[in-house]
Amino acid sequence: MTKNNIKSVSAKRPKSKTSGSELQLFASNGIFEGEVNLQWDAMKEASRYIIQVSKNGTGWQQIDIVSDPQYSISGLRSGRTYRFRISPLYSGGQGPWSSAIEKKVE
Repeated sequence: MTKNNIKSVSAKRPKSKTSGSELQLFASNGIFEGEVNLQWDAMKEASRYIIQVSKNGTGWQQIDIVSDPQYSISGLRSGRTYRFRISPLYSGGQGPWSSAIEKKVE
């Protein structure tokens, strides 16, 4: 599995600074086989975001820590379902995890 920051996502959502406590995470298949694009609304005062993936639904693996509210993951197995979640990082520490979302890779 390889990791790449992306500058844009094909199904781009408008950028907004969410002040609520719940991150809304969205996933779409990328333009390449085995690629998934993640996107979320920026959280007010969050400087970065931790991204995690689960292949089996129980164990979580950290993919990366990024500053942009979007991310592209390549090298995933087509036909397999993965779960993703994110957590904001603030100057005072880590915020709560988003609800996990599932995405079947095409």
